[in-house]
Amino acid sequence: IAALSRAEKGHPAPKIVFASTRATIPLDNPFFRFGRAIGLNVRVPLFTDGVPDSSVGFPFPSPFDTIPQALGAGLQTEVAALRIGKGGFLLLPTELDPQLGDAYRRLMRGVKHSFIVGLASDSIGYQVPFAKWDNGCHACAPFIIAGVPEMCPVQPIDCDTVFLNNVGRQVDPAITSALGRVIEALE
Repeated sequence: IAALSRAEKGHPAPKIVFASTRATIPLDNPFFRFGRAIGLNVRVPLFTDGVPDSSVGFPFPSPFDTIPQALGAGLQTEVAALRIGKGGFLLLPTELDPQLGDAYRRLMRGVKHSFIVGLASDSIGYQVPFAKWDNGCHACAPFIIAGVPEMCPVQPIDCDTVFLNNVGRQVDPAITSALGRVIEALE
């Protein structure tokens, strides 16, 4: 209780500012495309050239040409930022890699307290720094789905949760770009 009496008092009517923007992200994950093709995880629609696209096809070469894939180019999601007095909140549709969180906090200028809320408006999977991306899991998807992962030419296959539950390599650049726009809009 003594610590609370020494705490800094906030402004009685703090300024509140909110900004959000859409981010378009290519869907590179063949596992997500397979799931959508068979009716799973269809809450967030896919788009091609800005138009909703629910088409399904069979783009893999033989012998994998029986594996269905959603064909939409990518998905649209939202990134937002909120300022309440000296507090800053970043609202992301991803689960964030810690080193990205540190960089994002540094982008919030003029805030005393910074918060990052993941999976805020969507839940599109992990956000891995572009430089840390390993494409082996996605490259081997048809082999894994068909039950013959040992035949994939990329070995060893790194399909840990971070790469398996990830829209693709472009998540980080797309979210970072959108985040820069919303932070700028708050200033």
